[in-house]
Amino acid sequence: MIIIGSGLAGLYAAVCSDPGRKIAIITKSAFQTSNTFWAQGGIAAVTSIDDKPAYHFRDTIIAGRGLCDEKVVDLLVNEGPQRIQHLINLGMNFDIEDGVIALGLEGGHSKRRVLHAGGDATGKELVNFLIMKIKEMHNIHVYEYSDVTELICENDYCYGAEIYKFIPGEIEILFSSAVLLATGGASGIFDRTTNPETATGDGISLAYNAGAEIADMEFIQFHPTALYTKSGRTMLISEAVRGEGAYLIDSDGKRFMFDYHPDGELAPRDIVTRSIVRHLLKSGEKKVFLKLDHLNKKKILARFSNINDSLREFGLNLFENPIPVSPAAHYMIGGVLTGLSGETSVRNLFAAGETTSSGVHGANRLASNSLLECVVFAKRAADFSSGYTFPERAARESRKGKDFNFDPSGSGILRKFRTEIGKIMTDYSGIIRNEGSILQARNFINSFSNEFISQPAEYHGRKMSGIASVALLITEFAFARRESRGGHIREDFPDEKDEFSYRVKRSINSELTRVNN
Repeated sequence: MIIIGSGLAGLYAAVCSDPGRKIAIITKSAFQTSNTFWAQGGIAAVTSIDDKPAYHFRDTIIAGRGLCDEKVVDLLVNEGPQRIQHLINLGMNFDIEDGVIALGLEGGHSKRRVLHAGGDATGKELVNFLIMKIKEMHNIHVYEYSDVTELICENDYCYGAEIYKFIPGEIEILFSSAVLLATGGASGIFDRTTNPETATGDGISLAYNAGAEIADMEFIQFHPTALYTKSGRTMLISEAVRGEGAYLIDSDGKRFMFDYHPDGELAPRDIVTRSIVRHLLKSGEKKVFLKLDHLNKKKILARFSNINDSLREFGLNLFENPIPVSPAAHYMIGGVLTGLSGETSVRNLFAAGETTSSGVHGANRLASNSLLECVVFAKRAADFSSGYTFPERAARESRKGKDFNFDPSGSGILRKFRTEIGKIMTDYSGIIRNEGSILQARNFINSFSNEFISQPAEYHGRKMSGIASVALLITEFAFARRESRGGHIREDFPDEKDEFSYRVKRSINSELTRVNN
């Protein structure tokens, strides 16, 4: 099995695979660089006696604004506790309080059910733990600093991947009976983002070019509390901080969230983001503030020590003054359309985690469901794909170096292209959109693509084409949804409409059509 990506979904799929199965993990940077590694909040699952999967199901459906696939959510909340227990059985240590697993509360959850590790370093702890396990497994080979340039497909079957190894600078072709995309999301294509620069939607563009169906690309979750700085540098300040009692206040010191929702700071994430944006538009300000000085200092510093240490780099801390924040692109709800076991519309091609549109999140992700989605559907994909074999007429011909070259001078062009696309997406197809701004974004993306991409077969040209494809898919889906729902806000259509209570998909060979849940 070829696993593309080294976040939680990819690592867990590898660990869950039959030990007699050969596994190749491909990651375009270091083994530990992924969105999972930076996940602060935790992983949501039912583990306490006063909670039930039915409650978790209800909270997820409510947050998804009517677009969740209920069959998929049912799998998530019922298989989630099993995956948590499996991690614990493997030796994963979640934080303990008074002799039991410590559970946090986050926006949209009706119960405390968010497990965390290392305080606010859950993603890092999970990744490090699974990497340790993988190093003990002799059937897994890791390709670090290697990037997939193309999926090898023929007649709607995926047979493998062409990878470029930056060191020593050569192409290698890998064939397999199953390929799993676990490449993370695409929020890194926005100028203001909480994501690492590697989060450019690679899996989405690879799958799209291979003919797979893509869905829900209009829904992007903007995290409400990303640090605001004049320089534009930012960092995530976890939802869990508000779960532990932090207030959102404006420049006048007013706690304003109850003006917009009865749950105040603990409203679902899309509502908090939308409320902050509306409040800023009213005031003309660029930021609001997180206030924590009313909370237990010792407890908060123990729980969020990593966030506090990171804030010190900006001359800030959790208690001395309120922390300036404003929303930033954070999580891609849309992606490669998958079935109940991570299968895509291309045979032998699977996907799990943020790169997918599984139907779990609907129009808006419930906080800390993302890591749970990774483990539940990575396990299902690993199991389901284990019996796959090559069809009789597999595309096994040599493709080494076909239509490919690497020009080192292209890195600067790619960097400039990403900067320009980031500004376009943030300014014209960001938190609040309208028909005119979406059309402007589309025109700008096409214009910059024509200007920058002079060598479409060259490595950097391919990367730019992939970023442009993802950005254009976002604008196309956003243009078609003439309402506001969840992570998609249209100022020209500010209300949710019953006539749009469906999900949308498309492939490179088809136009937008409805997803049949």
